Amino acid sequence: MKNPKPEMTEWGTPYFLAWTTTPWTLPSNTALCVGPKIDYVAVQTYNGYTGEKMTVVLAKALLYTHFNKKAEGLALEDYKPGDKLIPFKIVGEYKGPDLAGMEYEQLIPWVKPVDVDNEGNWASATKASV
Repeated sequence: MKNPKPEMTEWGTPYFLAWTTTPWTLPSNTALCVGPKIDYVAVQTYNGYTGEKMTVVLAKALLYTHFNKKAEGLALEDYKPGDKLIPFKIVGEYKGPDLAGMEYEQLIPWVKPVDVDNEGNWASATKASV
C-alpha cells in the first residue's frame, strides 16, 4: 500500500482486503474503488499463514466475516504462530472518501492501461499508429 494513514503503518505491513465476483479480471485490475457512504476500518492483526504482523483495511460490515469474534479483545502481543484464534484490534474508522489518494500494489503489475509520469499525470499507455 502506498500513502497509508499513519495508524496503518504502526503494526506490520498495511494491506487492503478486497473482494471480486470476477476473479478472471484480476490480471487487468489496476484500480480499487471505495464507496463514498461505506464504512471502512483499519485492523491490526497477524497473517494467519506466516504469523507476520499486518494492518488491513476492509469494509466494516465484513469485519466478522474475516475475523473471529471470539478473538476480539485478545492481546496482540500474546499471539503465537499456530494459535487458532488470531487477535485483532480496530485502530481507525473511515468513510470511502477518507481513503482517497491511497494506492495498492497491483496483483499482476505487467498490465498497465496508463502511464504515469513523475508528477502523477496519466497518459494512455497504448500508442496508436497513424
